[in-house]
Amino acid sequence: MAALLAMSLLLACGAEGMGGGEGAWMRRGERLLDCKAGSVLHRACSSSLFVSAPILPMSQARHANFRSFAASSRRISSRQTLMPSLLSRVIRPQRAGLRGLRATAGDGVVVGVNKYSHDTSVCISCCKTGEPLLIWSKERQSRRKHDGGDIAELMQAALQHLNLSQDDVALVVSNNHHFRVLPYEEQHTQLAWSAALGHIPASYSSDFNLLPAARHLEVSHHLAHAWSAAAQAPFDKGLVVVMDGMGESFSAMRSAKEKEEQDYFHDLLLAEDEKFLQTHDVEQQEKGARHGFREAESAYMFQKDRATNTISLNKVMKRWTEEVSPPELYNHGFENMQSVGAVYSRVSSNIFGDWNACGKVMGLAPWHSLWSKDSSKPPLIMRGNVLKNELEINHDELRKQPLAGQKFGLDAGDWSESTKYSSIAEYTSKLAFAVQKDLESVALQMIEELKIHTGARNLCFVGGVGLNSVLNGRISRELGFEKVFIPPYPGDDGIAVGCCAFGLFSGNGRRALAAKAKLAPKLWAGPLSPYQGPQYSLTDIEEAVEASLPWLEVKEAKSVDDFLDRMVSDMADGHVIAWWQGRSEAGPRALGHRSILADPRRANMVSHINSKVKGREAFRPFAPSVLAAGESASDA
Repeated sequence: MAALLAMSLLLACGAEGMGGGEGAWMRRGERLLDCKAGSVLHRACSSSLFVSAPILPMSQARHANFRSFAASSRRISSRQTLMPSLLSRVIRPQRAGLRGLRATAGDGVVVGVNKYSHDTSVCISCCKTGEPLLIWSKERQSRRKHDGGDIAELMQAALQHLNLSQDDVALVVSNNHHFRVLPYEEQHTQLAWSAALGHIPASYSSDFNLLPAARHLEVSHHLAHAWSAAAQAPFDKGLVVVMDGMGESFSAMRSAKEKEEQDYFHDLLLAEDEKFLQTHDVEQQEKGARHGFREAESAYMFQKDRATNTISLNKVMKRWTEEVSPPELYNHGFENMQSVGAVYSRVSSNIFGDWNACGKVMGLAPWHSLWSKDSSKPPLIMRGNVLKNELEINHDELRKQPLAGQKFGLDAGDWSESTKYSSIAEYTSKLAFAVQKDLESVALQMIEELKIHTGARNLCFVGGVGLNSVLNGRISRELGFEKVFIPPYPGDDGIAVGCCAFGLFSGNGRRALAAKAKLAPKLWAGPLSPYQGPQYSLTDIEEAVEASLPWLEVKEAKSVDDFLDRMVSDMADGHVIAWWQGRSEAGPRALGHRSILADPRRANMVSHINSKVKGREAFRPFAPSVLAAGESASDA
């Protein structure tokens, strides 16, 4: 049975980023290596449940397998209504002792925030100890993938979970790369006016969104990304590379610097490393630009000081991309920007009609060799040396590529088994293969040259491109760094972690906190646990199960061993398992606390989970879970 569990396929119950959300789980006394995240997960079975559903009537299993089993919510919303025609079985151990989160009323907390764009999230840490108390993305509360906007409902629920009030919030550090946060929120009356006219939700002017009693700082986008990795890297000195679609605008930084704003920290205020690379004169170029420039790719060197519990960052490289299109266009004219991440997202829009479906592009790319009947080479999408600002983008090729849905007369997301070998599959897989190949070539060259130029032995890699696990694997294997660290949330849901770390461990953050809270936060010892979501009590779980009882058969296991044996037995019988335990993961990856498990030996299991459980495209891959090196299963 342990061998079967070790081979299990797992998928994310939450959202997925570039490359999917697969993870791993293990039997007691064993470890499993998660092939997607590259980390070893250790067993921590405090409160575990699973739902088992048969393989046949799975047209409704998407609801019954895990949305019906909404133990992560106190109530079942209308979107989670169960399908009564399917009886699912809930198995839970008799004992489920939960350790509550350590609330810190009186000590104060630092809140890091990403808001008003996509992937809204918060990170809350204790001012006194620096200990992270909660990292929570809005999508896990709302169940809307990449959910954005304000933090009012999220913050209210977060403080309730921690037994805190708004008065306990000493410092808020925010970022939104589309527009500045502080000037926007200072116009309280304007927010209320806009809400009254229906232009923005009323929650924008809520105190739980604005947190008016706290001190407020703002950090620019790439700097927040860098802090999210540097603050928890398993080394004290290294190189941080940030690659995403677009970051902060140069004009916002320049204006704040000219006005000598004291609460906004950005790259124009950051010291240049002794080996700083000047890619181009953006200040001069901006004078002739119609719409301005935004961050494209950045690199920093960081150093931790364990004596003072602070971290310093210096600029190594900064490249900017011109806003070619008016920012009023869809997603700020993102599809025409000149960054590596923007080009990849442009292809995502071409194929799937969604700029933020880059993980699907990566998953589709390797099918080209199987599906293509055309012997011609894939088109060149991008090439060139980023550090010399010589990135060449084949805009002519991109502009002639039609949207897949328009070209083939179907919804680009409507992929079934019959679609696999059709003309749409051949066309789209070829385009996906081309942009993935070019992404790897451009990114690897850039990072390798930075390694040589700086002499750095350790690397942190963040930004939306850091969700591309195929690229990540090549960076780790081929570039010769002693250590490579990529947090489980390299995308914008990790911005909140970077903002919180800046508040705790930068000199500017410490000074802002000095008058508001008791200070003695120690640097994080290393990578944070990915399990940073809310901790639910046994009562919460029982209430959620109780709400679904008309459609559930509930059984209690006599022991954890009995619990796991029943789960493995159900998997062997062809059932699909929805696994829930403990605190939810931070970031888009499923790492064993919110996962779906199934037997990979069944030939139809991949198709079954993709089409009937996840309701997603037939080509989407899975990350298998295998025993870590040196581990063994007694009955393997």
